[in-house]
Amino acid sequence: KNVQQIARPHGGKIIIHRDIELARQLEIDCVHLTSAQLATLSERPQDMDWVSASTHNLADLQQVDRLGLDFAFLGHVNVSQSHPNEVPLGWSEFTALCQHGWRFPILAIGGQNSETLITAQQYGGHGIAVLRAAWIEALKS
Repeated sequence: KNVQQIARPHGGKIIIHRDIELARQLEIDCVHLTSAQLATLSERPQDMDWVSASTHNLADLQQVDRLGLDFAFLGHVNVSQSHPNEVPLGWSEFTALCQHGWRFPILAIGGQNSETLITAQQYGGHGIAVLRAAWIEALKS
């Protein structure tokens, strides 16, 4: 509740990862779904301002579209510390998946940083999602 009191007066949104019921209990506005969750849903979670999902392939993106979700994270595009033993999509597959005329924005995830933002946009994405790189940049300053 304290985080909500900080964010809401400024138009901020709080996104809960995975737990739709917890988001409802805490009256959180947004939820981010895993690709495994995405595959099990037949409708968009109700009472959420924003619903997003992690996607890894065409079937995932089609499900985001079917459910009318608000945006998708697609990846992992590059080698990342979060998935060290998995083969990344690469930019050519990322762009191929972005070129279907989706009605929602797609953000590149996996091995992204401030220097890959323009690349992601050139390859059809709307932007990037970062975790580790944001903390590294914050700690430098």
